[in-house]
Amino acid sequence: YYLRSGKCLMCQEGQYSDHWGATSCLTCPAGTYEPDKTATSYAGCILCPVGSFSPVPGRGSCELCHPYHSCPHGAIQPQVVVHDLASTLRKEAVQPIKGENH
Repeated sequence: YYLRSGKCLMCQEGQYSDHWGATSCLTCPAGTYEPDKTATSYAGCILCPVGSFSPVPGRGSCELCHPYHSCPHGAIQPQVVVHDLASTLRKEAVQPIKGENH
């Protein structure tokens, strides 16, 4: 909560107030979220879980990771998962077949 014009107001999602009598709320950083409008410290900003991300500060929720991307715990943006199919195929092609005596 924070004070404005003598009124006690609730912070918005993605924000917290760390002391009584604050005149504004502080914003949770990118990679975190605060859904309940009840955080009273930075510790109330929850890291986005694996498989999600939060690209900007002050979010009330995290976004789901995009297909073919990786989003670790606390991700700010999805990371493209690069899979080199040609390299994989070359490696498999040169592996000896089990049971052959060459």
